[in-house]
Amino acid sequence: MGQIIVVEDDTNTRLGLVEILRLEGHKVSSAENAKVALRQIKCQKFDVLLTDLRLPGMSGLDLVSHVTAISPETRSIIMTAFSTPADKRASIRLGVFAYLSKPLNLESLFHYLRRATRGDSSLQHKPFQSGIINQSV
Repeated sequence: MGQIIVVEDDTNTRLGLVEILRLEGHKVSSAENAKVALRQIKCQKFDVLLTDLRLPGMSGLDLVSHVTAISPETRSIIMTAFSTPADKRASIRLGVFAYLSKPLNLESLFHYLRRATRGDSSLQHKPFQSGIINQSV
């Protein structure tokens, strides 16, 4: 299983995701905003960044951009309740691995996390494979 950082400003959602992902066997860290997440990512390697799109101070898209510069091997998954076509296009340009709608379907989330953490180099930098973008999850 992979090393995941969950970035979510809603405390209940963040803590719930952390608990669920740990029960699935992942090693999980969390941050309530992008600034805290970046500090952790500079000190530790993560396989997956699971981030909310709308965060205080810095958007999830901006966070992905910074993480890609710091740790290009980290795959990013964005989750949002406020999807727009512009955000989807920006996600594709940034190489986001998956773009998931809230409320999250946990089975779909687990599926994308398995794909993102399995170490298949053919998936690297090929965002939204197999219709991942804007899944109704």
